[in-house]
Amino acid sequence: MARPRKKGLDYFPLDADFFEDEKFFDVQTEYGCMGEAVYVRLLCLIYKNGYYYRFGSLERLAGILMRSIGERWINDKEIIVSIIHLLAECGLFSKELMQENILTSRGIQRRYMEVASRRRSKMDKYCLLEENEIQEAGDCTSGHEAQEEKAKCTAEEAEADREEAGAVAYEAGVIAADCGVSATKSVQSKVKEKEKEKEKKKQSSVYTGAEYNQAPVHEHDTHDTSQRVLYRIPMQNGSYELKESFYGELAGRFPNTNIDTSLEKLLAYLESNPKKRRYSREQTEGYMLMWLNDDESRNMSKTPADEGAAYNLDEYSAMDPFAQ
Repeated sequence: MARPRKKGLDYFPLDADFFEDEKFFDVQTEYGCMGEAVYVRLLCLIYKNGYYYRFGSLERLAGILMRSIGERWINDKEIIVSIIHLLAECGLFSKELMQENILTSRGIQRRYMEVASRRRSKMDKYCLLEENEIQEAGDCTSGHEAQEEKAKCTAEEAEADREEAGAVAYEAGVIAADCGVSATKSVQSKVKEKEKEKEKKKQSSVYTGAEYNQAPVHEHDTHDTSQRVLYRIPMQNGSYELKESFYGELAGRFPNTNIDTSLEKLLAYLESNPKKRRYSREQTEGYMLMWLNDDESRNMSKTPADEGAAYNLDEYSAMDPFAQ
């Protein structure tokens, strides 16, 4: 079953200079905003039903408009009737057809044809337009349709271009991804090789205390068995033996540090953190020098007994805080 053809419009054009139309000046002067409200509501009634509106009587039409606008703003039907008559006098409605209880005008019918001609609508009643005016309205609509069709084609072409560009980008992305996989594998392999080389150097290289901004005190004899071993500092493999002669030199180099306290802290730290232990004697000696140097600079390991009291307890106890 075919859908019934719609008579009215869902919307209608309203020119931006609508309220500046000379035909409307008298209505605005006489009734102000109320005249504008009545006219716009009448246009909505007309276009909702097509290109004209049949009313029973002006009093009844005035009652419809009064309910639409709101009785709070206007409660006198006579005023609305007077506005409708003035609209017809100004040429905004056809005076002849209004006597037949029909509201329409040439401008209303022209705008209707511009909007509804694509439906192939015809004005078979109360038509005020000449044949050429109807044709012009249809041509105007055809021009709009041609522009819309052109815009649609342009949009479709743009969409096709975007899809093609997307396909090219996708292919490029696939190629780039393939290259990226190869490059990633190459980079990963190089990183692994460097890590292996670094590990080998770590285990085989000889580091000195200069690495920690501290050079060894002197080339002490590590094979002298006559000296007593005071501390054994754990390494990754074995231990570093700190003998008496080197201990004395450390005490001279770090006079503000309690060497025993500092070394005991170092031993406890290495016991609880085995990964911090060094691989060679040179590395361990350099790490020990760094540790002692930090304590020396912060003066953290010095005991109060080594420095002496900063005040005299006897004198303090003899003080009378209330003496004048």
